[in-house]
Amino acid sequence: MNRSLILTFVFLITTYLLSQAVYIFEDATLYWKDVNEDIILPNNVNVVYSQSGQWWIEDNRPNWQEIIKKVRLVKIDDIPNEPLQFLNSSPIIFKGNSGKYYTYLPEGKGWYEFTWDGKINRILHVSESTKMLFACSGYWKALYTFRDERELGMSVNLQSSCINEGDVYLISGRLYNSPQEAGTRQVSPSKAVTSLPISPDVSQFYERYVFHIGNMEGLLHGAGAGVFDTIINEIEKKYELSFSIVNSTPYQEAQYVIYIKNDPYNGLGFYVPDGEVIIFKDTEDGNVPVGNFKLQGSSKGDCVKIIENKTKDVMGKIAVLQSKRISKDSYERTLEIKLKNLKDDNVNARVVLYGRDI
Repeated sequence: MNRSLILTFVFLITTYLLSQAVYIFEDATLYWKDVNEDIILPNNVNVVYSQSGQWWIEDNRPNWQEIIKKVRLVKIDDIPNEPLQFLNSSPIIFKGNSGKYYTYLPEGKGWYEFTWDGKINRILHVSESTKMLFACSGYWKALYTFRDERELGMSVNLQSSCINEGDVYLISGRLYNSPQEAGTRQVSPSKAVTSLPISPDVSQFYERYVFHIGNMEGLLHGAGAGVFDTIINEIEKKYELSFSIVNSTPYQEAQYVIYIKNDPYNGLGFYVPDGEVIIFKDTEDGNVPVGNFKLQGSSKGDCVKIIENKTKDVMGKIAVLQSKRISKDSYERTLEIKLKNLKDDNVNARVVLYGRDI
């Protein structure tokens, strides 16, 4: 079976046998929808593709800034638990099944309810029933915990600006080459959290990785899902320093980096995306968080890197002892690198030299 057939099979399964498939990239949301008649199209949703027939948009959107200045706003604790239609991102406007409208006002620090009897005229017209692919803004990012240099866990935070629930697939990378307007609110994850098994459902197609998260709710307000939790059997600690070959330097701090081999021995062996990691250290008072750091992910077989603080425990400097021009564009240099370790134990140091055409 060739790769194109595999892709077709995956999309048929997710579209027809499960609940509505939602594909979230790092900058966008894609989803399919059966359109059997003319529908109101939210401001932040665009048509990407139609399987058949013709379509066009009647666009006469209301000025929501002016509308909310004229209507009577009633402050509420939160948006009611009812199906909501997302209409606008700035200001944020939702319409509920009850016919009431809802907006979030940062200056008022909360949600407001109002009624409005006007017409929304951004209407998608279709010449016949068809299946259409829609896009709006969205995002996902990986969050990790690393406990006592042994337990590594991954979860994801995600959000869509136009769809609230579905069978969620997270796609590595961006959908668009250039940044699009965001239109999503950066909010804390809701309680709609899904727990997944230790080995996540991750596939690779055309240099993109796909995490199948499963059915989720609360995507409009921010949601989260656990992806894996594993025991790391072996790590490597290194103190890293980088020097240019051009100039001498005084002593500088080393970067403390933890390397984790991305293989089954460490409970991994699949694509691990970049993200942030909260480090916990085991103390007499239990696991204590000591900081939020960068995690540099990797493909299977490579190394995941946790990049922690710079430290004065290990320092280094470079001296250019001699520099001799041997051609128009070439030099021969004699370098001396000095490292010092102020820790009680031996350490592994990694030195990187950089320069043009070195």
